[in-house]
Amino acid sequence: MIKVDNSFYVCQFLKEAERVIPEKAFKGYVNMAMREIDAAVFRKEIPPEFEYAVKMCCCELAQEMYSADLSRKKTAGKTSEKVGSYSVTYESSENKDKQFRVNKRRIIHFWLADTGLLFAGV
Repeated sequence: MIKVDNSFYVCQFLKEAERVIPEKAFKGYVNMAMREIDAAVFRKEIPPEFEYAVKMCCCELAQEMYSADLSRKKTAGKTSEKVGSYSVTYESSENKDKQFRVNKRRIIHFWLADTGLLFAGV
């Protein structure tokens, strides 16, 4: 399995952008992201020429996972709130989960579609 460390995340992926995943949480989210990638590529050995794409995919997936978790904690499903005559609107967790799956698939395809790693055939 390919290792993605904090220095790759900061120097290669983020470059000048603001950090999204706190350093303390980084390793856990990268591990989850690598498991998703591992499943998407059918546990194939990653050739050296595709390691960069896999690492970039891992960083973006980890950010998506972190952002989704943060959103769930902050909003608790609430999409809007009105104070006068009190009104609250909630989004179902099914919608959020579906959007997360769509985003996850989009990220994996963006980085790995042209590598052949997503091909399940012989």
